[in-house]
Formats: sequence, structure tokens, C-alpha cells
Amino acid sequence: MALTREEKDILKDIRDKQDDIRQEQTVLHTLLLGANGAEGLVDEVKSLARGHGRLKRNFWMLTGILVGSGIIGTGYGILNGGG
Repeated sequence: MALTREEKDILKDIRDKQDDIRQEQTVLHTLLLGANGAEGLVDEVKSLARGHGRLKRNFWMLTGILVGSGIIGTGYGILNGGG
């Protein structure tokens, strides 16, 4: 069964829209994952998360050292009038 002219036009419009969608997907893929070895958004977020983890770890290590040495406890006592 042969397609009518109207059906052919509809199929052409569908194919054109599919091509547009493929191009947009390529742009999104490149943005998220990077192009030609460059970092994309995913790599930037992973890097930021690693940096945050190191900052968090260093903060708690410093807090532990300060509490263990008595600096924070003494400062807390002075601020609460226990001096």
C-alpha cells in the first residue's frame, strides 16, 4: 500500500523532529560528560564532592585536636563565666 502525500509529509516531519532531538541529546551528552577529554559537569561535581569530603574530614580532625588539647573546653568555660 502506497503512502499518500500527506502521510509522507507527516513522516518527514517526524524524521526532522527525531533529528532535532538527536542533536539536542548530543549537546546534553557533551555538556554532562565533556568533549574530547575535557571535564564535563559530572566530573566537576565529583571533584567538588571530593573537595568537600576533604574539608569535612580536616574540620573534624582540627576540632578533635582542639578539644583534646583543651583549647575549646577552656574557651567554652571562659565564655560561660567559669574562667
